[in-house]
Amino acid sequence: MESQNGVTKVAIVSGAARGIGRAVTTELAARGWRVVAIDICENIPLVPYALSRSEELQSLSNLDGIQIMEIDVRDPQACVKAVELADSLGQLTAAIACAGVVIGGEPAWLSTPESARILFDVNYFGVTNLMQVALTSMLQSPQDRPGRLIAISSAGAKRPLNLLSHYCASKAAVSAFMANLALELSGTLITANTVSPGSTATPILRASAKLYALASEEEFKVHHTTKRLISPSEVAESVLFLLSDAASSITGSELLIDGGLRLT
Repeated sequence: MESQNGVTKVAIVSGAARGIGRAVTTELAARGWRVVAIDICENIPLVPYALSRSEELQSLSNLDGIQIMEIDVRDPQACVKAVELADSLGQLTAAIACAGVVIGGEPAWLSTPESARILFDVNYFGVTNLMQVALTSMLQSPQDRPGRLIAISSAGAKRPLNLLSHYCASKAAVSAFMANLALELSGTLITANTVSPGSTATPILRASAKLYALASEEEFKVHHTTKRLISPSEVAESVLFLLSDAASSITGSELLIDGGLRLT
């Protein structure tokens, strides 16, 4: 089991049932971490596609080291329960926020306040809720306790994406929050970073294809200079690097894994 000074290292991963969150969860478990894998496992009104199912999250519990919880990250008290479980398993060392939704497909001036609020409630406040309660645990320990806070943002935080104004704004807010968090954690061994992928082969990208009336998510790869989609495992490997000792001096950074999208 992955440990620090003989103490079992534990990570919380949100949005763990599928996509990038699932890839991060399984990679961590394969490397000996204990993982609290959380996901909502129910649909959200106005989100125009099905979210994860209980069976998808449940299947992770078959892997060694993974504990699952059906949690809505929009609820701070639910996040507290995830941290309590993590603390019971060892030392909470990492919080990785992968939960997110996409709503769009129309110009910003035609979008509704309700859909914009959902995007910020899940994509932004879902991150801040998890990070705040995870930090409450991490900062209760001695100053020499290392910690890693990582949020999955989006290439859309830096590059405008047509008909996804509020989605991009919610992800830009995540990137700004994590950078400020890194500054405020000065003097600790806790780092805060974001990973911002381009078009990644996940269910959320398939949903995005429908917003643009595309035949398949594969059509997004034309916007990458690599001319292929990014795999969730590639993003997970980048997260694993930020969790490593080799990344102990990286904080307040945004790791862009966009297949060259920013260049097009």
